[in-house]
Amino acid sequence: MSETRRAGIWPLAVMALILGLLVTFVVLRFARTEEPVRPPVRPTEVGTPVPPGTASTARPPDKPDPAAEQAKKDAEEAARLIAQAKTDLEDGRIDAAAERVRQARRLKDSPEAERLDRMIAEVQAQRARAKAERQEARLRELKPEVDKLKEANRWDEALARLDAAKNDLEAHPDYDALRRSMAQYQSEADQSHRRLMSDAVAARDRRQPAAARAKAMQAMRIYPERRDAGELIAVLDREAQSANMVRMPAPPKGIPLKLGDPQRPDEPAREYAGPGFLIDRFETTNEEYQFFVEATGHRAPAARTWDRDRRRVLPGYERQPVVAVTASDAEAFARWAGKRLPTEDEWEYAARYLDGRIYPWGDVFMPTDTAPLCNSWEYGRTFPRFEPTPVGSFANGKSALDVMDLAGNVWEWTSTTAPPREGSRVLRVLKGGSFMTRGEACRASNRFTDDPELAHHDVGFRCVRDLPK
Repeated sequence: MSETRRAGIWPLAVMALILGLLVTFVVLRFARTEEPVRPPVRPTEVGTPVPPGTASTARPPDKPDPAAEQAKKDAEEAARLIAQAKTDLEDGRIDAAAERVRQARRLKDSPEAERLDRMIAEVQAQRARAKAERQEARLRELKPEVDKLKEANRWDEALARLDAAKNDLEAHPDYDALRRSMAQYQSEADQSHRRLMSDAVAARDRRQPAAARAKAMQAMRIYPERRDAGELIAVLDREAQSANMVRMPAPPKGIPLKLGDPQRPDEPAREYAGPGFLIDRFETTNEEYQFFVEATGHRAPAARTWDRDRRRVLPGYERQPVVAVTASDAEAFARWAGKRLPTEDEWEYAARYLDGRIYPWGDVFMPTDTAPLCNSWEYGRTFPRFEPTPVGSFANGKSALDVMDLAGNVWEWTSTTAPPREGSRVLRVLKGGSFMTRGEACRASNRFTDDPELAHHDVGFRCVRDLPK
C-alpha cells in the first residue's frame, strides 16, 4: 500500500519541479531585458574625452547652413567695398569708386550702395560735360592749324599735330574723321610723289634734264617734306651748271696775254698770269636763279620780270639774264652752284683771249655788213627794245672760245674790288656794258665800279670754277 502511494506521488513531484524551473526561467528572462535605472549624468562638452566604459549623453552639434554663411560673407565684403568706394570718392578716384560700388551691388545691394551709385553717376556726367567742352575748344584750335598745313601740302606735320592731340581728343567723332581724311590725303600725295619721282629719274637717265627737273619740281610741290625731290633737283642743277661751262686754258708760256689799255689811265695795262679755269657760257638766267631761290629760300630779285610775292620769274622771261641782284646775291648763288665770281682779269681774258681783241668778236664794234653783235644802246635804238635779251641771242658776238654775251646785255659783277669813292664803301668792278650803254662801254678792257650792295636793272653776273687739279 505504502509502495503504491509512494509510486503515485513521484510523477507529481517531477512535474512540480519542472514547472518551478520553467517559472524561474521566465522570471529571470524578463528581468534581464528591462533597462536598469541609472542616475542622471551631466552632458559631456564637445571634445571632452569620455571615460572608458562610460556612454556619452552629449548632443551632437547642428550642421552649418552653407547658404547662410555665404550670404554673411557677401554682406561683409559688400560693406568693405562700400567703405573703400567712399574713400575713393573723397580722393577723386571716380572710376575706382564706381567699380567698387558695382562689385558691392553684385554681392549685396543696399540703399547706401544705390546712393553712392547715383552720386558717382552725377560726378561722371559732370566730368563728361567738362571733357566735351575741352575737346571742342581743342578741336577749334587744332583745325585751322591742320588746314593751313594741308594748304601747304605738309602732310607729315599735319598728321603729327593730330597725333599729338590724340589723348585730348580720343573718341571724338570729328577728330577721328579729320584724322582719317588727313591720312587719306597723305596717302594720295605719297603715291603721286613716288610716281613723279620715278618719272624724273627715268627722264634723267634718258638725258632729258629739263623734263626730269619739271617732274621733280611737281613731286616737291606735292610733298615738300620729302627730301628726295629737292636732292634730285640740286643734282640736276649742278649738272646743268657744269654742262654750260667753257674751258679757258692757261696762257701758253712765252706768250704775254695783255689786259687793260695803256691809252686809258683808268684801265691799267697788265698781263694775265693766272691758271686756267671754267667760265659759264651764258650769263646766269632768271630760270637758274629761280632754282636757287627755291632751293635755298634766298630773296627774289626786285626786278619787273619777277613775281616777288610768289618768288617766281614771270612766264616768258626765264631765259633772260637775272638782274637787280647785288654782289652778295651773286656770290650766294655761286656758292650754291659750287662756283665763284670771276676776277676782273679772268673775265677780261675770256673776252679777249690770246690776241687781245677789243671786243669778244674782234676789234670793230658794229660792222655794217653783219647783224647786230650785242645788245647795247645802239641795238635798242634800231630795234626799239631797251631791255635784256635772252642769253645767247647774238651768236655772231661770241668770243673766240664760244662764250656768249660778254659784250652788252647786262653788266656783270666780278670779285675784284676797287678803291672807294669819297664817302662810299669799297667798290666792286663790273665788266661788259649793258643794253643801256653805248658800244664804247662794251669794250673788254672797260671797267665800271659801283657799290656792291646796290642792285640795278641792267646788272647781272656769270660764274667761274677752278679747273680740277
